[in-house]
Amino acid sequence: MRKILLCLALLSTMLVGCSKVEQSYSYSLSVQEVLDKIENQEDFVVYLGTTTCTACQNFAPIAEKMNENYDTQIYHVELDLEEDETLKEELLSIIPVEYTPSINAIVDGVVVANYEGVLEYIDLKEFMTKYEFIK
Repeated sequence: MRKILLCLALLSTMLVGCSKVEQSYSYSLSVQEVLDKIENQEDFVVYLGTTTCTACQNFAPIAEKMNENYDTQIYHVELDLEEDETLKEELLSIIPVEYTPSINAIVDGVVVANYEGVLEYIDLKEFMTKYEFIK
């Protein structure tokens, strides 16, 4: 009986340890909302990712910290959650993505800078400063 309980305890620990951690983003947008911002010629930063992207999960807290520390808005879109393939294709024709996360500075509705991969906090700050999203 003791061995069975020990095995069950180990199995539960392994299952909990392997479960997917859900990320919450304070500035999540849909693909349509990003397209609307582009059409309205807005200035914004958006990173495109997927729910299964480990690099995106690593970048999320960095973006959140930047949002908190500089009262800015780095928006986030989960591409794999978009059900409308036409909308997704439209966005990807404007912002081509080879790797995620794809971090994009958009000024007057035009992509002026793109970085694919995880930016460390200091590099993200430099990116945001260069394109005047923070001062």
